[in-house]
Amino acid sequence: MGKTYTGSIVEVHHNYGIISMNENGLNAKVLFYIFPDMLSQNTLQLSKEVSFKLSNKNIRDGTMKLAYSVSSKNLDDKKTFILKDSKPDYLENYNDFIYKKFYEVDNPDIIEELISQDKYIKEVTLKWILFIERTVKDYIVKISINNHISSKDIYECLKQDSQTKQIDEKINNKIKRDYLFRNEFELLDIDRDVQNDQNFILKNAPLALYLEETTIDELGKILRVLVTSVFSSFISKDVHVAFLYHIHTMFLELSKIRNASAHGNPLIPLILDLTFMPSELYDLKSVFPEFNSGKDVSDWELFEPIRFYTRQLTKCGIAPMYHGGLQFTGLYTAKYLLINPARRSFFAFIFIINYLFTEFSDEYTLLSDEFYLDFINLIPLKENENQMSTKIFMQYPSSNPTTNQIASFIYFLLDPHFFSICNVLIK
Repeated sequence: MGKTYTGSIVEVHHNYGIISMNENGLNAKVLFYIFPDMLSQNTLQLSKEVSFKLSNKNIRDGTMKLAYSVSSKNLDDKKTFILKDSKPDYLENYNDFIYKKFYEVDNPDIIEELISQDKYIKEVTLKWILFIERTVKDYIVKISINNHISSKDIYECLKQDSQTKQIDEKINNKIKRDYLFRNEFELLDIDRDVQNDQNFILKNAPLALYLEETTIDELGKILRVLVTSVFSSFISKDVHVAFLYHIHTMFLELSKIRNASAHGNPLIPLILDLTFMPSELYDLKSVFPEFNSGKDVSDWELFEPIRFYTRQLTKCGIAPMYHGGLQFTGLYTAKYLLINPARRSFFAFIFIINYLFTEFSDEYTLLSDEFYLDFINLIPLKENENQMSTKIFMQYPSSNPTTNQIASFIYFLLDPHFFSICNVLIK
């Protein structure tokens, strides 16, 4: 039998409700399901104070606290809860529903502009993520050439790792199938398959061609293996190895925002959606990472650089998420950033692109300018605010405009000194 908790119902919506509870002296919140058999004419009959049990539930690459077996604490004091935001009888456009709910606006002209801008941000986000992928592949090839690392040694290393063994097999099969008797076939090293003369064994392939056959997830896993094994002895000698080492963990986070940018669903509401990771209602009631629903964000290698640098900026009076002191602000900012996979994915994108532009500034000056012009409406910089084509993200949602929300967790990435801290603290 699990422990029984008590709390108060504070919100009810279609399909779910929110309970406020006291956990270690903190006013935390947890969610519970509302099933049809619990309702009567769109109302929920329960006492305001309820008893329930808690379980950890995996959700969207995270963990949350789920309340279940919810029942009235006092049968003589039942209250009628009217459900908020009931499901519309007829939903013509799912995206319209999401935009209206997130941006807190019903005006069709404003919604149309917000949708148009979201589509544009998706296009440029995908453009720059593809640029990051291309750059990472190019750097891997460059490192192998400059440091005389053979492709065979790289493939052998990938075969030895449990996460990349199957990836290597898949890529080999794809190369054998897709490049058979094409021009690229001449670049391959093959041998006879003694068990089947109609087949061949792929002994080696150019590294650049091999990497072209990866998805972003697969490339991230390959990158992790390379920087922690084959390339590891060159971290202090080769700036490209050092860069890949410092970004390899966050590179694995890019797939969520890349996939969102390539498909039809809204992007900005995904990045900033507080309900994407419901554990925030519980976990963010304490700044300390050990207070969590099952995942400790201090395990992330960027936790310490974020905590340290935001604490230093708070000393200078720069703290969009001030939380009552230097230490608490640093801890809260790091926890807020890393707890939500969608927010973390967008942060990873901005982190990697700015890290690249900072570490290789002479090489990427023009591209850096192009990047910020692409994102000027979402990340307005004072020096080029006059080039904004619209200020709609500075206006909606009116309760907390989009640009404010974005700036609150990427502001320190615009300072090159942050990446110097990363170089020191990421081991």
